[in-house]
Amino acid sequence: MELLIESPSNAFPRDFDAEINAHAQELAEMNSRTIETRIEQLKKKKANFKVKAACSCARKVNGDSAATDIA
Repeated sequence: MELLIESPSNAFPRDFDAEINAHAQELAEMNSRTIETRIEQLKKKKANFKVKAACSCARKVNGDSAATDIA
């Protein structure tokens, strides 16, 4: 729709097929996702965040100057 509104005679005819194909790929990717895989991704992200947070807190407690230089 954006291409049709912005440039109905130039960009829309030129880029229509590419936009449709990109949209189809995005839909196929979305259909392949499951709630279980998303939960696993979030668990990994949360575990990684905890490791990074614990690491930076440990440096601050131990008086490591590198942690204060970065922050």
